[in-house]
Amino acid sequence: MALLTAGGYAVRGGNILLPRVGVWAADLELDASIDIKGSISIEIAEGPTLVGTVVAGTMAYGYLCTRIVAGQAGLGKETAPKHYGGGTVRTVLTDLVATAGETLSPTIDPALLSRPLAGWTTLRMPVGEALAALVGTGMPAGTAWRFLPDGTLWIGAETWPDSTLSEWRELDRMPREGRLELGLNSPALLPATVLGDDRIDYVEHRIGREGARATAWLA
Repeated sequence: MALLTAGGYAVRGGNILLPRVGVWAADLELDASIDIKGSISIEIAEGPTLVGTVVAGTMAYGYLCTRIVAGQAGLGKETAPKHYGGGTVRTVLTDLVATAGETLSPTIDPALLSRPLAGWTTLRMPVGEALAALVGTGMPAGTAWRFLPDGTLWIGAETWPDSTLSEWRELDRMPREGRLELGLNSPALLPATVLGDDRIDYVEHRIGREGARATAWLA
């Protein structure tokens, strides 16, 4: 059984980049002889399914090299200048998400979406920049935003659940850099979770002949 597949094709190797704040992405080599476009699911053995969009693909040496970005890969689209004389976070956020063609996670706290805004102006800029400004200024300090494995956009306060990984190997620990090198049975570790006694801020999974390795930066 393949360690992971993408679009039904076995993954020969590559990287998966999972930030606690921002957009996850994957650069994968697929055992495919045809180009793949549009929506795709990355199935991870003993782990989550990542739903994203293929934004680039190149055939090389009989396999397909792909770049996959979370959700609909829409945060690079430009917003239209608009002034909101009032309303709530939901009002502005709904417009941003619609422009990007993305979907909000149903797990967002309704109280956060109902937070009032005395006034807000969106300039012409990438949706991702407008979203970061809204989270950083219009929401409580410490509010995070990221794309979840299912490709939806989540915003809220961290709860730091357990990672639920039952087996891993700590290969190296670098306290000054706040970084761990891990050997894993599967590239299933997610950010914003707790592994042992450590809070995970960012994960880079590497898939190769030796299996799955990961570098984890700590919060």
